Amino acid sequence: PLTCLYAFLMSLDFSPISQTPGELRGMIQRAGYMLSIAQSALSPLSLTPDPPGFKRYIVRAPLGVVLVIAPWNFPYLTAINSVLPALLAGNAVLLKPSPQTPLVAERFAKALYTAGLPRGVMQAVHASQTMTERLVRHRLVDFVSFTGSVPGGRAVEKAAVEADGFKGVALEVRRQVNKSNLGFSTSLHAYSLAGRTLLMSV
Repeated sequence: PLTCLYAFLMSLDFSPISQTPGELRGMIQRAGYMLSIAQSALSPLSLTPDPPGFKRYIVRAPLGVVLVIAPWNFPYLTAINSVLPALLAGNAVLLKPSPQTPLVAERFAKALYTAGLPRGVMQAVHASQTMTERLVRHRLVDFVSFTGSVPGGRAVEKAAVEADGFKGVALEVRRQVNKSNLGFSTSLHAYSLAGRTLLMSV
């Protein structure tokens, strides 16, 4: 059956076959939930009461290019937390998988293109640690989402600080989220310009 074949293919990417059904179910459930809340989470927000002569509201806009650095363990389940909300918020995504699970990014891209995503909006990137740090610092990368080890998270944050301008970073390390950054990686708000109040004269 197709499910068994897919389970075998996933096992080649460092996931035991016994854990594959649970990971697939979790990925589908998370994706379904994020799709269900996307419209309401990303809709403009009116601020009331308005001062006399003004209309206040918040509009969420895409950040631009989001670099997603995914871990080797449960690679599909963890990657969907960042890849899908970034795309739903209107961003382009670079998915850099662990070198232990390189096919994950390729399959993500293939599945999304098959579903109708325009070519080039999501790309698989295979890079060494040095090249990954260069990507984090690159001026065309606007936001970085990292899931992995504490040393890896420190290296990503250090590279982001060294970049020109201000670069948003979301770190999830050792099952804990760095809440000093822009938010939990599954939050759609993390991948849009939030908190921008627009004043329009009326």
